[in-house]
Amino acid sequence: MAKQINVDVQARKPGKKHAKITREHNLVPVVIYGKDKDSEFGSIEDLSFKKNVLAHEHALFSLNFKGKTVSAVVRNLDIDYINNRVIHADFYAVNMNQKIDATVAIKFIGEPIGIAEGGVMNRVLEELQVFCLPANIPNDIEVDVSHLNIDDRILISDLKIPADVEVLHEADQTVVAIAVKVEEPEEVIEVVAAEGAVSGAEVAGDKVPADASKDKKDDKAS
Repeated sequence: MAKQINVDVQARKPGKKHAKITREHNLVPVVIYGKDKDSEFGSIEDLSFKKNVLAHEHALFSLNFKGKTVSAVVRNLDIDYINNRVIHADFYAVNMNQKIDATVAIKFIGEPIGIAEGGVMNRVLEELQVFCLPANIPNDIEVDVSHLNIDDRILISDLKIPADVEVLHEADQTVVAIAVKVEEPEEVIEVVAAEGAVSGAEVAGDKVPADASKDKKDDKAS
């Protein structure tokens, strides 16, 4: 059962100018839209957005907006990762009696046995696309990987999915796999003296004593 997150949304005027002013006041401009519903424009306090929306991106939200409650899911996030700020967000208002496409996070549980044997865990999928009623959206899908050895994998068909949730992936798609860790070979640069090359001393007219050459080879050997 989807956990509904309550979020307070203030009304704002539409347009880029007002969106900019909203951000200058540490608010996140948002748009609420839906099927057979006109778009409405609001804003959410920045700290509240990070705590209640960003931390539960795939949840079902209960938006307190203009004195009414709107059930909605996040459809788009525009994030400035350099300044760690959310620039804009879109919420899709849902009909609780109609199924929708939704995204659910995969939560990996445990440490694979294969890791201790020198393997690496490849997370092929971090999220699942599902189709279900809004109230049935799972908070996450837990995947126990503790029993996996090297060359083991978990497929979509191996997951425990609630009966009222349809997964929109092929049954044989890999979710996670344990592979042998490949060591990168060290690059060896071999220096080969060109035929007929002469030393700086010979160019200068000085003859290099035979013993001196032997000393250099001895230095390299030591």
